[in-house]
Amino acid sequence: MANIATFNGDGSAKFVNLSTIDVISATLNRHESTANSPSKTSFAREDEQEKIMSSLNKIPANSALVIIDVQNDYFAHGAYPQWQVDEALARTLHSVQRAQQQAIPIILVQHIADTTQGEAPFFNPNTQGVEIHPALLAELPNAPIVVKQFADSFDGTELVNLLQAMQIKHLLLCGIMTQNCVTHTALSPAAQAYSVQVIADACTAPTQMVHQISLSALSRRVALINSQDL
Repeated sequence: MANIATFNGDGSAKFVNLSTIDVISATLNRHESTANSPSKTSFAREDEQEKIMSSLNKIPANSALVIIDVQNDYFAHGAYPQWQVDEALARTLHSVQRAQQQAIPIILVQHIADTTQGEAPFFNPNTQGVEIHPALLAELPNAPIVVKQFADSFDGTELVNLLQAMQIKHLLLCGIMTQNCVTHTALSPAAQAYSVQVIADACTAPTQMVHQISLSALSRRVALINSQDL
C-alpha cells in the first residue's frame, strides 16, 4: 500500500487503492452470479469460498499488535486528555478484535513516570491516571504488559526479548501519543529488525493538527494503514 501525506477529517490516513470491502464484495458478487451455474462444480465453489475467507485475513504472519500508552490520563477527567481519544480507542478495540480473529499476539505498553526527580505531569505511579484503560484490559486480561519510562517502547524494556520469544517479524503499532511514543517506537533503532506498520486511525495526539503532521512525517519512514485494513 502506498503512503501519502493527506488524511481524513477523523485522523485516519487516506490511501488510493481498493478497500478491503470492495475486494470482498466483488469476490462475493462473482461467487453469487456463478453459484447456480450448471458448469460450476462443488469443488470450484468450495475453492472460491476458501479464497473469500483467506481475503479476510489481512495481517501478515509472524505479526504482533503493540498498543502503546492507552492509559486513563489521556481520557476525559485525566491529566492530559487527547483529541478524539474515544474514537481512537474504538478503532484500537476493533484492531484487537481483528488480531484475535487471526491469532495474532497482542502486547500492551504502559508508561509509568520516573518520579525520582519529582512528580510528573501525568502517568505518576499508583494513580488512577497511570492505569491502562479498563475497556482495553477487559478485552485483554491476559496480555503481556511492557512497562516503560521513555518514549521509545524498546528503551530499557523487555519488548525485544518478548518479540524474539514470539518469533515476531512484523509489528503493528497504535496508541498515544502519535508524535511522541508511537513515533519514537516506530523509528527506534530496535524496530529496524522488524517490518513496521502504524495503524493511523487508532492513534491520537493532543490536537488534530499535531496528529496529522506527525503521521505525515512518519509516513516517510514507515507504512501507515487504517484499522479497517486489518
